[in-house]
Amino acid sequence: MGRKAKARASLGPLPEPFNDGNWARRPWFLDSEQYAQFFTEHGFPRAAREEAFAGLARLYPPRICFQMLTDSVGSAALVRNLFVEALPNVLLPILVLGRDLHQLGHLVRGKLMTRLRSRPSYASAYMEVTTWARLLRRGFRVERPPEGPEPTPDFVVSGSTHRYAVELKRPATSDVDRLAAAFTWGSVPWSLDLMVPGRVVRLLPSPQLEEQTRNASSRAALEAKRAQILAAFEREFRGWKARGAPVGRFEVEPYGAIEVEHEPGTGHVECELISRGTAQYRAERVARTLARGPTQLQGNRRGILVAEIDGDIEPRLVFQLILEQERGLNVPAERLPTIILRGMTPSRGFKHDRWASVLCRPPSKEFLGAEERRLIRCLGHGDPQL
Repeated sequence: MGRKAKARASLGPLPEPFNDGNWARRPWFLDSEQYAQFFTEHGFPRAAREEAFAGLARLYPPRICFQMLTDSVGSAALVRNLFVEALPNVLLPILVLGRDLHQLGHLVRGKLMTRLRSRPSYASAYMEVTTWARLLRRGFRVERPPEGPEPTPDFVVSGSTHRYAVELKRPATSDVDRLAAAFTWGSVPWSLDLMVPGRVVRLLPSPQLEEQTRNASSRAALEAKRAQILAAFEREFRGWKARGAPVGRFEVEPYGAIEVEHEPGTGHVECELISRGTAQYRAERVARTLARGPTQLQGNRRGILVAEIDGDIEPRLVFQLILEQERGLNVPAERLPTIILRGMTPSRGFKHDRWASVLCRPPSKEFLGAEERRLIRCLGHGDPQL
């Protein structure tokens, strides 16, 4: 199979003009009449979309795009929706990235640009770029300490009275996380059809599928059967829809079931085929990641750790685990970092609810000054829970 054939296979069917990797020839999101109102309501009128286009065109030129379409780590998924019209909510995150790249200009270069072009490193690089741009928009002075032999924070942020070391963290992606991502609603080829007006549609696993997910030795086989599993759910779904979309539970042997409830509105989908583990397990993974952060916050600055976590992780459970870890440390509270956990939880329709929770140092939030509160609000999606 030649390189162009591999590109088509990795990205899925593409109109012939795009097979050279040049998505910018016809950026569908600029002139979309169908989704123009949606983009405008979510902060991307035409002018903002043009800024996003400029930033993305610099990040993903044709030569780079073509390399991404043919690499072995799945980077085609990062650019697919630039080529093929997608649900508008799916495109919003990459429009945010493009807008922020346009704002930052050539401050973003070198390794950071390279990380945005590879799927394994994309999420952490995305977090750095969008946080950097947000800090500048809010009037903070931001420095990027040079990498050296000693650990350094991602940013040193200066306000009018203090300097803050800011370290960004994302828990490492596990095998279960990768498997779950392959079965999420957005990755299902017929995902748009699942949105049925007046219905909440849930794809649920069988006990057998749950057991295979827990067993590390069977996960590879489960991933290899992905197309077969999704095809079984699609057959049942199509049949259910042809029968008038009734409410109830409909078995998909031996993989699970489709559960349907009535709810007024445009429709809602919950795809829960692969469990990421118990709430305790997910919280422990986040706490372990944050335990490594303070080494990068040394120096005569106030420290702030920001972690981007999945919306189904319970912040209070994470904070409880962190406080338990710290009981054995002989460190004054004022030397421990403020910790911000932030994420997004899907709500009804195309929307996501942003949230953030903060563990303050000292524990009482009354000790925070106005400047530190402003910085925490900036890093924590607006109005975090203190």
